[in-house]
Amino acid sequence: MENEKISDPTGVELTPGNMLECLGNGKHLDNEGNPIECCCDECDYLILCLERQQPPKYGKINGNS
Repeated sequence: MENEKISDPTGVELTPGNMLECLGNGKHLDNEGNPIECCCDECDYLILCLERQQPPKYGKINGNS
């Protein structure tokens, strides 16, 4: 499903699993220059984006290794 595009009910093209490029992430403009509202909280595919955003289980925390 990664990089596959779907349309939400308002017609905004979403890219589940790719939060940076997804037009529904609240950081893009429509063809008229208006901000596209963030719809992540309503997206059925949000888990795909969250899985890719998880920090590693182990690593440096507060400068400790």
